[in-house]
Amino acid sequence: MWLEGAITVLKRSAKRIKQFSFNNRIPLLIFLGLFSLVGIASLLLTRANTFSVAVEPENAAITSPAIKITDQNASGGSLIQFGSQSLATDPYDLASTAGYTLPTGANVKFVSPNGNDTAAGNETAPFKTVTKAVASVTAGGTVVLRGGIHNSEPASVPKISKQITIQAYPGEKPWIDGARQVNGFVSDGTIWRKDSFISPELCHNYDTCVTNTVSGNFRYWVDGKVTCNNALVCGSLGAEVVDESYVDGLRSAWLLDQIFVNGAALSEIACNDSVATCKGQVGPGKFWINKATQQLFIGDNPAGKTIESTQLAWGLWLTTSTGPRIKGVGFSRFAGSAHNGSASVTPGALVVNAPGANIDNVVVKWSAGTGVAMYAGNITMNNLKVAHSGFVGLRINNASGGQILGGVYDFNNRESFNVEGPAATAAAIKAANTAGGLTVNGASISNNNANGLWCDLGCDGAKFVKNIIKSNSKSGIHYEISTGGIIAGNLIIDSTKLAKQFSAGIKVASSTNTKVYNNTLVSNRAAFGAYNNGRVDIANIAIRNNVFSDSTGTYLHDAACVSTCTQLVQDMGLGYNFNMYHRTTTKNPPTYVNWNNRLVADIVLSTLADLRSRGLEADGFEVNGGNIFRNITSGDYKLSTPRSGEALPADVASALGVAAGSVLPIGY
Repeated sequence: MWLEGAITVLKRSAKRIKQFSFNNRIPLLIFLGLFSLVGIASLLLTRANTFSVAVEPENAAITSPAIKITDQNASGGSLIQFGSQSLATDPYDLASTAGYTLPTGANVKFVSPNGNDTAAGNETAPFKTVTKAVASVTAGGTVVLRGGIHNSEPASVPKISKQITIQAYPGEKPWIDGARQVNGFVSDGTIWRKDSFISPELCHNYDTCVTNTVSGNFRYWVDGKVTCNNALVCGSLGAEVVDESYVDGLRSAWLLDQIFVNGAALSEIACNDSVATCKGQVGPGKFWINKATQQLFIGDNPAGKTIESTQLAWGLWLTTSTGPRIKGVGFSRFAGSAHNGSASVTPGALVVNAPGANIDNVVVKWSAGTGVAMYAGNITMNNLKVAHSGFVGLRINNASGGQILGGVYDFNNRESFNVEGPAATAAAIKAANTAGGLTVNGASISNNNANGLWCDLGCDGAKFVKNIIKSNSKSGIHYEISTGGIIAGNLIIDSTKLAKQFSAGIKVASSTNTKVYNNTLVSNRAAFGAYNNGRVDIANIAIRNNVFSDSTGTYLHDAACVSTCTQLVQDMGLGYNFNMYHRTTTKNPPTYVNWNNRLVADIVLSTLADLRSRGLEADGFEVNGGNIFRNITSGDYKLSTPRSGEALPADVASALGVAAGSVLPIGY
């Protein structure tokens, strides 16, 4: 519109030029030339600064309606902006792709939301779907995605078994979206109904999904409950996988539908009563799907609004080949099933089952189940962001040698899968069977309704270093049934705010030969805890150079299992030394240590002197009262007055990137 107006003005001015003498025309021509240059510059700036990307606030509460804005860049698409959030303030946006290199050659194909699958697939005539582009390149090729919302795939992109690169066009931000618009609603009393509602890749049948059927390790019951069917996996039969205490009504966590009104997610009602009863539970912000009749009911008037539903199971699935790459691509609103144990079930919205894969500057958000599944060795995840997953943010299994570098993992397990008890499964990052080593370095893990970082069953040689972990509902770091781990240089704040059982800022459970060095743990229920869960006796745990500050329960909470083990806490080989114990008041925490034993009386140690009487903390010290940190307001939890700790062992020093034997200030 601006350009059309400018052209009209120029045409009118040209007619008037003829009425002037030559001398009078010169100033006017100069004016019009400058006018045109300013217009062209304004247009280029508008195009350069308008990106297509799904944008949302950092918490799940939407305080104002979303609006849809037409994208202005060359590739088309649309921008979804929630409330007053902007691209610059969205914490789950893609990082800049401006420095990317644009590959050339016949084995490079382009995809644009405004493309056409009958086109040549080159830069000037791009394909419309990722499916077409992937099928058109051979091993070593590249698929380049233009900016905008890519939501034209007829089904989930077929599994990719060749070594290719899928990347953003330089300077643009492409999003692959699993939701599609839903139209044709009719009023149904005080709610609205969509007939013939089908999501072919999602389960819409209680007989298949949740009616007393066994799938892998879990059994699904008609009332929506999910219970454990494998005592070896869960510890006991019948343990509930979903925590019903945090939600109203029957569970819907394992039902993978998602409905969005102007970009805001509605809550699903899991109801298998009479139709009238179920419809009566539908109100503003809620939806219910009648599986038998394939009808969708929503409580929000759809008039003048964009209603969308998750239709696809996954965005991309890399498998078999070695070394594929994805960089600068976002994924939103896929099913990402939480199921585990059935070959027909999707393990995540983005599935990386290709050895040596490299995932760089990728965002995955609003998955109904798991966000990202990492199921092969030597994979690198660099600056991955996973937010608002219904279940686990990043699930890792059989992925030895994996590198998780940087990235953000926030607001996962929004469907309240259990975080404690024999069938607990949820975490922002959950790993298992990585005996060849797993590194998580420099990640930000916050506000998850779950453990922050949980490595379980054979995470031997894991290194968790330099992470910032805040405000998660269970333990900040949970290292379990593993050996040789290094947990160092982490800042962990405000863990366990919802936990009802044993948890801590750092929890080491039934593990051996583990080193916990130079961490700062603030306002956690317990700063550190060791726990024998009955499967492996704890041995040789070194806890050195840490800052334990203002725990809400106790500094240290070490416990033996409640039913089967015979090990006593005092026999666990817990090496506490060179640690600082700080509390702003003498009642926060009231005690230093709780040692819970099954076979003998519990032991409570109330002072640092009590710890020393047990042969611990010969070089530890305490600070009572006042602030010990440089600037809490700005998030700087370095000590105001640094104090040196014990010299670092070679393996810990290597993990932290310093020379062996270095003496660092205590804390992170």
